[in-house]
Amino acid sequence: MPPRLPGRRDAGQHAVYALRVSSLPLAFAPLPADADPGTAFNDVIRVKSPFVATRLLVTVPGEYFYYPLSLDFGLTTDATVGNREVLLIVFDEQTQEVTRQPVTGSQPNVVGYRYNWNISTGAGYSDGAANFAAPLPPRLMPPGYQIGVQVNGIAAGDTGDLILSVIKVPRARPVSILPPLAVTPVIV
Repeated sequence: MPPRLPGRRDAGQHAVYALRVSSLPLAFAPLPADADPGTAFNDVIRVKSPFVATRLLVTVPGEYFYYPLSLDFGLTTDATVGNREVLLIVFDEQTQEVTRQPVTGSQPNVVGYRYNWNISTGAGYSDGAANFAAPLPPRLMPPGYQIGVQVNGIAAGDTGDLILSVIKVPRARPVSILPPLAVTPVIV
């Protein structure tokens, strides 16, 4: 993990830490040409929702690149009979699936489980109870990419919360260079 420098709190009261781009993990290199070579920062994005569809996703906004460090997902299932299968998914800006990574096992009804994908996890495992872990492939995600979970067999009363920890790399701001003004000499 890159060293944390003194941080600040953003409007959502999340801890935000500045760091030097040169201290980012090697999987980050090389940065895209339109990445800001100044600073990047660590941020946590939280989404808590009853399910209205089978997916819970976070979209990378236009002003950043995301480098996901971990994705933690909690699922509480209702009494509807049937197992739920949880997997990590990543889509590109055209919503084409880039990554699909399941965890080992499935979740029955009327229980709460935690799922975690992390760049420091070497191999997937379960503690045999209610916790699953799997490796998170290193990936620099450009604007428009989506990352999240898909739950197969979801029921109407199931609820979930997603916590995504990322390094945000700002995109470079375009510099507008105006052509020199044409000066026509005036003879008086």
